[in-house]
Amino acid sequence: MPTSDFREMPQEERLRHVQSILARYHAARERSPYLEAYKEAEAGYWYPLLSVMDAALRSGNKKVLDIGTAYGTLLLYSVLWGNEGFGIDMTDAYWSKELEAEYPISWSKTNIEAEAVPWPHSFDVVIFTEVLEHMNYNPVPVFHKIHQCLAPGGLLLISTPWSRHYTPNHRWPDVFDLPYYQEGGAFVDAECKYYTIDELVALSLHTGFAIQFLQLYQGHLLAGLVK
Repeated sequence: MPTSDFREMPQEERLRHVQSILARYHAARERSPYLEAYKEAEAGYWYPLLSVMDAALRSGNKKVLDIGTAYGTLLLYSVLWGNEGFGIDMTDAYWSKELEAEYPISWSKTNIEAEAVPWPHSFDVVIFTEVLEHMNYNPVPVFHKIHQCLAPGGLLLISTPWSRHYTPNHRWPDVFDLPYYQEGGAFVDAECKYYTIDELVALSLHTGFAIQFLQLYQGHLLAGLVK
């Protein structure tokens, strides 16, 4: 679909259009988690971020990095605005090579906790949705990596489960007490820590970001951080 047609759609229709493209790729997969559950659930984590992305990306010709791309919904949404997309994830289990072949998207199997961003570009927007809680180690070095690869004034968009909503009676380790990754360290695919509002604020300021917005949405913390 031409970018001009995408621009003219209402926001919810734009999202449905992106999801219909991804669903086409997954229709041939046996028992695709995207079709069985994730497609219906995903916007419930980060839907308000679409308005922020619309404002930041509608002019086109931006470079967007999606860390923890998974199925690629928000990356494709960004690209259909007329931008260039880059995605990384530590697993290729969810990724569709067809998406990479048909759209201006570059993708790499990369673990952001252990490896560098594999492109030398400065990015205008970095998407980091439903990833923070999966990190095995202290997130400070990853936030520094993101800060370094953002252009001045660049925007980091975050969504992550809010600990008070999902685990009100569980005491998670403080973010600054988490161990740092050391070369050769092991990784597990799990939700390793839920964050408080105070922790997300402290982590952002500690790594050089200004907080543009911070809100709660259906039990998730949403944030926009600016370099």
